[in-house]
This record gives sequence, C-alpha cells and structure tokens, in this order.
Amino acid sequence: MNLYDGIAGWYDLLQSSIDYDKWADFLHLIDQRHGTAQLRGDGTDGRRLLADLGCGTGRMAFAMERRGYDVIGIDHSEEMLQIARELAVEDSSQALFLKQDICDFELFGTIDLAVCLLDTVNHITDKRKLRNFFRLCANYLNQDALLIFDIGSKKHFSKTLGNNVFYQDLDKTETNPALTMLWQNEWDGRRGLSTSEITVFAETDMGLYERYDDLVQERFYDWATIRDLACSAGLELVASYGELADRKPSAADERIFMVFVQPHPKQGYDQNIEKVVL
Repeated sequence: MNLYDGIAGWYDLLQSSIDYDKWADFLHLIDQRHGTAQLRGDGTDGRRLLADLGCGTGRMAFAMERRGYDVIGIDHSEEMLQIARELAVEDSSQALFLKQDICDFELFGTIDLAVCLLDTVNHITDKRKLRNFFRLCANYLNQDALLIFDIGSKKHFSKTLGNNVFYQDLDKTETNPALTMLWQNEWDGRRGLSTSEITVFAETDMGLYERYDDLVQERFYDWATIRDLACSAGLELVASYGELADRKPSAADERIFMVFVQPHPKQGYDQNIEKVVL
C-alpha cells in the first residue's frame, strides 16, 4: 500500500490548513481573465467542464463545482477516490471521479479547464512523463482553454524543505483518531530532487497503531524547463502569478502559479512573457 492510500482517511485532517474556497476563487479569477469562462462549456446545460488532475479526496473539485463548473476528478489512489465519492454523495455533488494516472489519462471528450494543484506537477519527477502530461492536457483542452497549475519554488525546496526534519502530531478527537507523521527531507541541488522519508503512525479503532512508511520525491522545475516541455506539447504560456495572489511571482513565494493555453490556430500569444523567478 502506498502512502496516499494508507493515509487517505486522514489526508484532509493533515491538509486542514488549505483554504479550498480561497484556492477556487483564485482559479476562477484566472479562468475569467485568461480563459473562456464567459463562454458556454461542454458540461451539462452549458456548464464549463473542468478536469482536476490529482484530485485527492475531491475537496477542490467540490469547491470548483460550487462556482458553476462540472468536474471530473482524476487520481491514482483508489482510497482517496473512495473518500471523494462518499463526500460527493453527502454533498449531492455530481462530480465524476476516475482512477487514472494523470500522465496517462483518457477522457471521453474535450474540457474547458484543467487544473493540477498542491505541487502535484513537482511529483512528476520524470521529464518524459511530464511532457506527456502536458501533451494530454493539450489534446483534451478546447481551443483557448487553460491549464492552471502550481509548482514549488527554488526557495521552497532548497530552504523551506531543505535538509530538515518535520512532524505533525494530531491528538485524538471525537471524530478523528490520533495521528503522528514524521519526515526527514533531503535536498539534492545538483539533480533538483527533494526526497522525503515519511513515517505515519495512525491509531486504529482498537487503540493500536498502524505504521506506514514511504519515500516521496519531488523535482524542482525551473521556468525555462516548464515552458519548453509545455510548449513542445502544444501549449503556450500566457501568465504566471505569485502564491494565491493577483500579482507577478516574487523570490519570496513558496508556490508559483503557471497558466498555459491551448492556443487558437489563428491567435498568437506573446512568447516574450516575463521570466518567472522560481
């Protein structure tokens, strides 16, 4: 069992600091500004159809659905998707959740927006797979539709994570078991790889603890690499933003949001986008 399957039941608790509504508002703003948010979409009754690539337990999918999108969530973890489907029933959500590899996914038709969030792109450490991810997004996006994703900055990987030790220790509550997560991070600047050795101790209903161990790697991608891989797949860069902020990225940002478009064949986008400091 991989880490994400093992901790699926506690994932939302561990990610409790994420304000999904704030993220969704920011994504919708970008879509309105650069995409086709004002046009009739491919969803039910003309709703815009969004693919959430690496959707996890579906929290972002539900937030985007509340903003008028029809949503397809894709993730490789069956346990995460099971929670997403259960939450969808509770919330009367119509979101569709599919178990697929985001570097090798299939859809039944085109989409009006694709998002890939919470540094999921950095988890694609093989550049060939990342290029294929971009190729598939370009294939399924309607013309002038956007791909929006965030990536960790150089500061995030080399300093914030660096060669540090982290832990989260969550006390037992009426609705959640006790949980402890420990991880030792290692930053390899030469290869641009951040490696986390993670151990989780999760309390069971019998008062015992289950242990999960896994190795998680992320790759730092600089601006030029991301641009070149995406553009070689048929996408074009239209904008970049600082961390959940309506401004250009800065060296202090932990995350950078990148916005690519599936270009209309008769419309040229500015190739001289200002270089992003990652």
